[in-house]
Amino acid sequence: MALFNYRVKDSEGRVITDTLEAESKTSALKKLHQKGYFLLSLEEKKSRKPSRITLAPGIKTKDISIFTCQLSNLISAGLSLVRGLEVLTRQTENQKLKEIIKTLHNDVQGGTSFSGALAKQRVFPKLYASTVKAGELGGALEPVLKRLADFLEREQVILARVKASLAYPLVMLIVGIGTILFLLTFVIPRFIVMFQDIGQTLPLPTLMLISFSNLLINPYFIFIFIIAVFLFVFFFRRYVRMREGRFAFDRFKLRLPILGSVFHDIVISRFARTLGTLVSNGVPILEALDMVKETVGNEVMSQKVAEIHKSVSKGEGMTKPLGNSFIVPPLAVDMIAVGEETGNLGGILNKIADIYDSEVENQVSRLTSLLEPAMILIMGTAVGFIVIAMLLPIFEMTGAMQ
Repeated sequence: MALFNYRVKDSEGRVITDTLEAESKTSALKKLHQKGYFLLSLEEKKSRKPSRITLAPGIKTKDISIFTCQLSNLISAGLSLVRGLEVLTRQTENQKLKEIIKTLHNDVQGGTSFSGALAKQRVFPKLYASTVKAGELGGALEPVLKRLADFLEREQVILARVKASLAYPLVMLIVGIGTILFLLTFVIPRFIVMFQDIGQTLPLPTLMLISFSNLLINPYFIFIFIIAVFLFVFFFRRYVRMREGRFAFDRFKLRLPILGSVFHDIVISRFARTLGTLVSNGVPILEALDMVKETVGNEVMSQKVAEIHKSVSKGEGMTKPLGNSFIVPPLAVDMIAVGEETGNLGGILNKIADIYDSEVENQVSRLTSLLEPAMILIMGTAVGFIVIAMLLPIFEMTGAMQ
């Protein structure tokens, strides 16, 4: 399918400019003549960039999931796609999403396929439009939309649980660091003045604490620190934008001592869930692997998916390249092999995703249960050291007076 920019006149003499999806220029001409238009110009669109709405920051994945579920229910109730989009245009409260749905409605009413209209909007990921296209070709748009809604909702649930599990440790970390900085920058300098007035010889812990406090309140140090952080972030972002840097960083995350297993399971779950959803919805395996390679979110896994694509294109199957990888565990490889042999690859992949989604939740729960006492211990030790370092000179001074 290709997109064509056209300019026509309707029966009332009004000039209409829009885009149309068709297999060829001849097919596009036929569609326009069937609508009774008088052709003024017709050119193939070289780019798939959005023609109207390009990016909507106010739209979340949850909004897309709700829209997909509602559209699926409307089609299931007997409404046409155009009518369903019209209803959602009126009912949607998010103004940015409302404009996008209105654009989709106008495109579909103008002759563009639903998948073609979706492809013009950056809000919808590539796998979304491709899955819808498979549903259109198979005449099963309603179940495909329902599976897509389930897929998006499942991802949101996992992400929300991970965020909720990490919220409390993060708050503790912020409060602890804030408390320590307050002591070092506001409380300690007042003690320093008192010790200087007395002229007492200070113990080593107190001298170390005073040196660190002086460093933090020094404007030159703060300026240099900010510049150093800025340069580090700048060069790090440039490094990870390169393919080699992104690959090295993603491999580093997978091999971290504790968090590495969490990142690993997230990657496996996303790979299995995305590929399973695409295959279950009728997307050809090679096309599905191309999409998974771009959306899996880890360069190490993307390169492995590229090897799988090459293997499948040669008729060798998925299990051989998967078995040579440290990313995919033997259990998942064996399950995928069973799925290929039984012709139930999509169902097996979704089961694998369920297994690793549960494992991610369990690991995050275990991690947070260990983080809380560890952070309390670390913060308590830091605050305790500050208090003791400040009290030591007072104890010495009291002892000398006695």
